Amino acid sequence: MKPISQALILGFLSICCVGYSQTPVKTVPPPAPTIRIALVGDSTQTKNAGYGLGFCANLTGSVTCINDAKGGASTKTYYQEGYWTKALADKPDYMLIQFGHNDEESKDHLARETNLQTEYPVNLKRYVEEARAHGIIPILVTPLTRRYYEVDGKIHSDLLAHSEAVRKVSNEEHTPLIDLQADSIAYLDTLTEAQGQALGITKKDPQGNIIPDKTHLNYEGSYVFGRIGRRGHGQGRARSRAICEEGADTAACGRNTQRGGPSWRTGAHRAGGRLHRQQRRRMGSRLLCLDDSQCRVCESGQKRPQFKELL
Repeated sequence: MKPISQALILGFLSICCVGYSQTPVKTVPPPAPTIRIALVGDSTQTKNAGYGLGFCANLTGSVTCINDAKGGASTKTYYQEGYWTKALADKPDYMLIQFGHNDEESKDHLARETNLQTEYPVNLKRYVEEARAHGIIPILVTPLTRRYYEVDGKIHSDLLAHSEAVRKVSNEEHTPLIDLQADSIAYLDTLTEAQGQALGITKKDPQGNIIPDKTHLNYEGSYVFGRIGRRGHGQGRARSRAICEEGADTAACGRNTQRGGPSWRTGAHRAGGRLHRQQRRRMGSRLLCLDDSQCRVCESGQKRPQFKELL
């Protein structure tokens, strides 16, 4: 093998050095911090039968939404069956904790049921305390109402006592509260029964007839109730703030940007009792407009504000 000449080595080094000196060093900025929010609850929070899909779709891109809800779970079984351990392991910054539908006591005395005075509030407090011990901020959510309309055309909820128990725990534990029970009733009371049931799925009765499932939600219901956030004030609990961020490129429409919150209270239904729906596809999501003017914004292709809950 012939020895490599000194001139060749010097030439190679000069080329490398020149190339290196002419290429600026690019610094890669660290990834933007993200907020992690977990939904902890029963089927009314899940993505396939509850408001979980709509809630997560309405968060900004800086938020990672984790759906740890489990159909059929109560405050007792969610803990016993290991779902709570998994939710803690996901290490969210916030947890939206909502139970009640499966905690109700019945004549069947199901294993998942809890006593409203001696078990249900104690279980909620345990979730709050253990979440805090893991560095997580717990947020209590009163149960989404069932769509039980009576002859007066109004909702008559069977979860009022459980909701009051959640409020009491919130006050005692100084925990942020989203009063979804009160807000969902207030919204449904503005609709006819047919309009309210149109936000849910159907099921078969014992005779095989198709009837409304008055607890669970379809896609429209998921987006409607997923946008509802409690912006209440209360002594001993934090205030939640509904914030619209201009320029976000992924969001459901129907936003009240002037007040910085969702527009479901105003313009949710119009003359003739018809919900105004604008069905479009954006990043794989089905979008829902509740207001004519907001639907025109959607149609124009402008970037839309995006809603998220910060507590």
